[in-house]
Amino acid sequence: MEIRELFIENVRCFSGPHTIEIKPITILIGKNSTGKTTLLATLAAVSAGRPLLFKPNFNIGPFNLGSFDNIVTNKGRKEGKEKYIKLGVLGALDKTEFVYLAEYKKHTKELGLVLNKATLNTKKARMDFERKHKITYEADLILDRKEEPLFKEINWGTLKQIEKRALIKFTSTSSMPIEVFERMTPDILFYPLIMERTNDKKPKQKSTEKKEAEKEEVKKILRESLPIFDFSLEFPDLAQGNLHIAPIRSKPERTYETYKKVITAEGTHIPFLIEVDSRTRRRELIKALNEFGKASGLYKLLDVKQLGSPSGNRFELLIKINGPGRNIVDVGYGVSQALPVVVESLKCPDGAIMTLQQPEVHLHPEAQAALGTLIVNLAREGKKTFVLETHSDFIVDRIRIEISKGSIRAEDVSILFLELKHNATKINKLRLDEKGNIIRPTASYRDFFLKEAHALLKK
Repeated sequence: MEIRELFIENVRCFSGPHTIEIKPITILIGKNSTGKTTLLATLAAVSAGRPLLFKPNFNIGPFNLGSFDNIVTNKGRKEGKEKYIKLGVLGALDKTEFVYLAEYKKHTKELGLVLNKATLNTKKARMDFERKHKITYEADLILDRKEEPLFKEINWGTLKQIEKRALIKFTSTSSMPIEVFERMTPDILFYPLIMERTNDKKPKQKSTEKKEAEKEEVKKILRESLPIFDFSLEFPDLAQGNLHIAPIRSKPERTYETYKKVITAEGTHIPFLIEVDSRTRRRELIKALNEFGKASGLYKLLDVKQLGSPSGNRFELLIKINGPGRNIVDVGYGVSQALPVVVESLKCPDGAIMTLQQPEVHLHPEAQAALGTLIVNLAREGKKTFVLETHSDFIVDRIRIEISKGSIRAEDVSILFLELKHNATKINKLRLDEKGNIIRPTASYRDFFLKEAHALLKK
């Protein structure tokens, strides 16, 4: 699923509505506790599965925002907590552009969020959902729309009376909690409300045969023309890795055994992905890792040494810097911390969204800059989207240099400077020209660097 814009309202420090443009490379910068991780967690929640989200998960590893009470904006003692959270996405799925906007409230029997009402918009159709009772939802479907799907067009309860219209109702008679929606496809019943107009302007009910024909027509349009309305809520298979990288990665081990393999945002599984690649004929992953090792100055050669039989049952990672290869435990900590970032970035499929938290951790400046180049190359060649929070000037500056070299277009890179004002976050977009220069940065962003430069000049 491609996401071009993210809309959030009343999520932690993001009080009120905020629209965030998502580019192939989106960089989040700012002081600590300004909402960078919250944005990444929200993006992870809305990008898990299909656009229709009954219960967004803000605790997908490595994120842990907690329950509704932890997530909703709290304005303090006088105003208290907000009553709802809104999430929205402007994007595309299976070449169908869509806009999704939803309101979530606290579940009466649980601590998490539950869908209250939502609008799912495409150029050809619009579907409005509303929670009626417990886990019963109803949706109005309007077909043959001509408008462009934009956030500003969405307005609760203002449906136009269009001739081709149908009501979709789906529910579960089970007494199970709302988690039932996390792993099931609800039964969808179509109730066409298409009426024939008479001269006296009174609607005339259609025959049963005609209703059934129209019901099949609606199903056909949904199935063939609007893949976005596929109600499968299965989450994507993460068996091959993780699309969200934690700020602190797993510690290296002297030896690895396959039965210990666990998929984590900290990269516990990364050595096993490397080992599997070592037994392939092309060894594409290891070749790419060695190219990065040389470009970053971290190492000259990475390889896998099998320890016993059968292959892959027990092994070690060898790193060559100068002289013979050494166990990964015996070299600098930066190597093991960089591998999850690099491996997952290389292996994530085209069109995927990767969130990176502080990818520069334990890397020296040369390696940080090389990581910036790698991200640019993958975003350009693989059509992947990277959203990273960083405190590294070296990563940001290298990406700006790549813009000046023509490696990536300025319009494909977004730098967002987050600052906290009156307990609420303000998002400042820093515009870039074709040379990678920041055009008219905000005063607060400029002042920070001017203060640092002035402090150096005073010495």
